[in-house]
Amino acid sequence: MSKHEGVVGYISSTPKYGSYSFTIKGVDGFFKTGETRPPFKSGSFVRFEADDQKMVAMKTLESSFREDTTPSAAPKVIIDPRLEQEKSRQRSIHFQSAHKDAIEITKLMMESESIKLPTTLKHRYDAVLALVDELTNRFFTQFENGTTALPQSAEKKSIEEAKENLE
Repeated sequence: MSKHEGVVGYISSTPKYGSYSFTIKGVDGFFKTGETRPPFKSGSFVRFEADDQKMVAMKTLESSFREDTTPSAAPKVIIDPRLEQEKSRQRSIHFQSAHKDAIEITKLMMESESIKLPTTLKHRYDAVLALVDELTNRFFTQFENGTTALPQSAEKKSIEEAKENLE
């Protein structure tokens, strides 16, 4: 357990999961209070202990401001609809970028003859589209998951599968 203190910046509630959390100004990340609604408002000075996962030990919590903790007094969280639109826009941009990169990689592979394409035009077309789709999904998934590459064994398997699909 580590001791923390500071001014509360933001209080978050996730009704779907019945959990609450809050931030301390100048400290990265959220401190979790689980199903217990924090008994203070944004701007309150707090002192508490938390574990390595930033779960607050509520019995150690001290606050300069305490409010009624009945469920009817739960803080109202207002979500700006523009925030969701911006997230959707950014996700679309990242997908487009992944698709563009997949096309470029496919083009380079074809130019360097590192992949063997089928001889018939229809099969060649299908093979190229399949490779572009697979690379697009791979790049986009890597971005969404925050990873930069597949593990070596998965990478080899994925490349072999892609080559098999092209033959």
